[in-house]
Amino acid sequence: MPLVPDGIDLEQMAQYFKDNDVEDFLVDMLLALAKSKPVDPEEFMIDFIRERRMKRKSTDTEEEEDDDDVDVEEMPPPPMERFNKQRMSVDLQSESDTVRNFVAEWVDENDEVLGPQKLKRLGTAKLNFARRSTDDGEVTVRAREVLDWNYDFLAQDARKTVPIAQSLLEDYVDCDTLGVDKKRLDTWVELVHENYIAENPFHHWVHGFHVMTVVITLLSEGGDVFTTPLTHFAALIGALSHDVGHPGFNNDYLVKSKNALAIRYNDNAVLENMHAALAFELMLGEEVEANFLHAMPTDDFAVVRKTVISVILATDKVVVV
Repeated sequence: MPLVPDGIDLEQMAQYFKDNDVEDFLVDMLLALAKSKPVDPEEFMIDFIRERRMKRKSTDTEEEEDDDDVDVEEMPPPPMERFNKQRMSVDLQSESDTVRNFVAEWVDENDEVLGPQKLKRLGTAKLNFARRSTDDGEVTVRAREVLDWNYDFLAQDARKTVPIAQSLLEDYVDCDTLGVDKKRLDTWVELVHENYIAENPFHHWVHGFHVMTVVITLLSEGGDVFTTPLTHFAALIGALSHDVGHPGFNNDYLVKSKNALAIRYNDNAVLENMHAALAFELMLGEEVEANFLHAMPTDDFAVVRKTVISVILATDKVVVV
């Protein structure tokens, strides 16, 4: 039994804790602390208390100013913003300065997504099936099958997965709102498929398609709290094309053999730089109309391009310090 200081009535103390939600508050704070594992626990707890206090004051003020029923968007736990930033801080400690600087810049530009979620959630509730007419007939695959962890991608006819990829991209995000040309997006997907080397035992089209479906699943299961509709869409584009043009050899081999790609990209993330460049070359090439971002505002295009490049470069597991 813990020692109780003189003058403390345990029943009164328990009642006080209950009346003021102290127990729930402490439990929430300790759970958040354990999940975040911040470098400075005291600073984390101070911020947690400050945010909870600000939320309580804000709630009290709103109740005093307006007693009418008002539809208020559901808010996440008050410490979520601090928790997310603390968690990223810990995860990035072992990364290079380049990676840390990129994340810091991204957080500054997208700070609102780390706080209360106000963005439209575009998920699989809208997408019941992927259906597309092709030269070989109509291809119909239910989204819940394609997005199932146990779906056997390698058992599928690679060519028949192309229309499925097109449908998933167009149905999973709001192309009209984002200013995405669906017809040209279809053309770009076809080009990406053609530029994956089918003979590769692993880095082929089906692998890229598979990775895109995994990203869809992760985003629909809560990952989209870290994205905007633009970066959400860009993540899928980057996932689908992240290995396009892969020659079947790794970066180490290309560098040591003084391959032309290694020379072009200065031995740094050779394949990843090539994949990112090729994805946009296929999009912006003049031979066919595949620029599905042609109607997108310049600033939005810049966000998509930056995100696609960062997504693809992040697949290089060798950290350059």
